[in-house]
This record gives sequence, C-alpha cells and structure tokens, in this order.
Amino acid sequence: MNPYSLNCAVKPVWREFEKGLAQKTLPAGAGFQEAPALDEINSRDFERQKVISATSGTAKVHDALMMAQIENTQDPLLKSAYATALAGQRLNGEQGQILLDSGDLNLLGWLATRAKERFHPQGKVSF
Repeated sequence: MNPYSLNCAVKPVWREFEKGLAQKTLPAGAGFQEAPALDEINSRDFERQKVISATSGTAKVHDALMMAQIENTQDPLLKSAYATALAGQRLNGEQGQILLDSGDLNLLGWLATRAKERFHPQGKVSF
C-alpha cells in the first residue's frame, strides 16, 4: 500500500505502523495489538505447567473414572467405538454415528483431548 495515497486521518497511524515494523513490534491501539514479549510467553507457559503439575493427581483420577466408564458401557457397539477412539484408530462411519447418537458428551470430550495430546504432546496447540 502506498502511504501517499492514504487520507490525512490514516497517515499518522500508518507512520506508527511503519515505525513498529522497523522495530519488529506493532503499536498498540488503532486496531493493532502489541504482541507479548518472549519472556512473557515463557512465563505464561511456566505458570500453565505449574497448574498441570498441581492437578496431575486429579487428572489421573479423572482418567481412571473415564476408563471405568468405558469398561462399564453395556452396549457392545458403543464400547467398541470408545475403544477404537481410545486406541487412536480411525472410526468407521457406523462407529462415528453411534458416538454421535449415544456417546456420553464428557467421555467424548475426554477422548478428543487424548487424541489432541497424541498430536501435540508438548501441550501447545494453535489455530
């Protein structure tokens, strides 16, 4: 974009934007959000890891409860679909439909989290 073609109201914002590009940061305000510094990102990650460590016992209990719920499922087709998802294998159409129709929402969320953790073991996921 040519800054000379901008109207008078946009030129100051454009100059701040160009200055931010030169400094590899963008100015806050005027539609821009300043990116956090690397040490702030690492600090957030450290805090997240502390929370995970503090709740790991709770997570183990939750995992055991979810596994018990799978084992106690009476419907053999539903139990098979749960086992396939837990093993990280691709579901067939019938299994997917059974999970949509009869699957427990909390258990499906837990299985989805396990699948996500297989693809992103460091716990960092973005879009």
